[in-house]
Amino acid sequence: MAAGLVAASASVFGLPAVAADDGDSTSITPVDDSWVVSSGDGWQVSSEPLAVGSSSRAATSPDEADCTTVSKEGIWSCIEIGDASEAPAAARTSPGAAPTFPIPEWCLEHGADGVTYVTRSVGCRIVPIDYTVYERRDGVPVVVGYAQLIAYQYIGTAADTPYWAHELTVSPAIMTGLAAEGLHVAGLPTCLTSPGNCALYDYSFPVSVLETVGSEESGLAEWEWPVVAGGQGTSNTSWSLQVNLIADSEWATAEISNAAEVRCDNELGDRGPGCVIPFATPTMTWDASVFPEYASHVPAAVNSGLPGANLGASSVPLHRLTDPPLRDANRNKACPQSLPRSTGKSCDEYPFASTYEGASTGGGTGRTFNWCSITTLPTGITGPTGYSACMIDEVQNSGAGNLLNSQLYSPQRVLDGDAFWINFFL
Repeated sequence: MAAGLVAASASVFGLPAVAADDGDSTSITPVDDSWVVSSGDGWQVSSEPLAVGSSSRAATSPDEADCTTVSKEGIWSCIEIGDASEAPAAARTSPGAAPTFPIPEWCLEHGADGVTYVTRSVGCRIVPIDYTVYERRDGVPVVVGYAQLIAYQYIGTAADTPYWAHELTVSPAIMTGLAAEGLHVAGLPTCLTSPGNCALYDYSFPVSVLETVGSEESGLAEWEWPVVAGGQGTSNTSWSLQVNLIADSEWATAEISNAAEVRCDNELGDRGPGCVIPFATPTMTWDASVFPEYASHVPAAVNSGLPGANLGASSVPLHRLTDPPLRDANRNKACPQSLPRSTGKSCDEYPFASTYEGASTGGGTGRTFNWCSITTLPTGITGPTGYSACMIDEVQNSGAGNLLNSQLYSPQRVLDGDAFWINFFL
């Protein structure tokens, strides 16, 4: 299939042409200075790095039996995932076949470190690959060529379609000896999980030529989750990279593990199926100038010790709750109808009724603040368990609550049990 057709079909699926972080935000401290949050919810590093990858006939020794089949000239080659600590920075210089989806700068700046970086919609991973060519002379294997290839992986998902793209771009950083005469490269996409979770829709990575350091060739695979009504599936996809000399030699193959795990679902009713990278924890950010009373109560509750804000390594996120009776129980415990409400005011509870940390499902006792107009709950309470209630402007309360669905739960495909953070900006 022609590369142009691949790009066209990807755009139909709504996949991002250029990756970016999910936007920066600056936290505010309406009550005191204790809420200091790192800005934005851009890339995150997987705390459980995926396997670096493996090589078929890996270069455990330069023996022909451990690498490719010896060619008629007695030359063979070995390929393996290289040492990321010794790899150069993964700068992209003079592209050959330009990738359909350029890898974002926040991935490139880390170099070929073998770490997976993700947002809710994209994932990237860069690894070095060592390709070594041998010839036996007087019974001794001698290196007659070497190339260090930088393999760039990029995955792009879309929250409103069951398709995702997995791209592989390869670029030589070093080429010496026979390898400096040029290399053939090709790729084959692979599904590492049950075929029921990922079906290959289309791909293109024909045999291409890398002639110089800095040139690059790319392949694009498009995967599809076979939609299951009300269901979900998690998929891992990868690439098999094949390399050989333009001069006579056999193919050497490296299995490059996936850049990020993808989860697709059809659990959000009218929104239809879509896919995200579930490891990335999304952040719900409100404009404090639009919701000033809301942006006073929620940070005050967090500053008193309740979870939800990303304050550092020990922080605890909120987790979505979709069960209607349990949500009602949370709301009724934090904001019972017996609480008096002034004209234009409504009861705001934190953590939200739509979270497992809510008043009933989260456990603990209630708290409030002296400006909240609630006399049945104590003030001055701190700690990570329990809930807070406060009377605030009902329009702000309703509007801020509606944004949870319209800007977080639905577009970020936050399912039952999924974690998320909260934040505000001025």
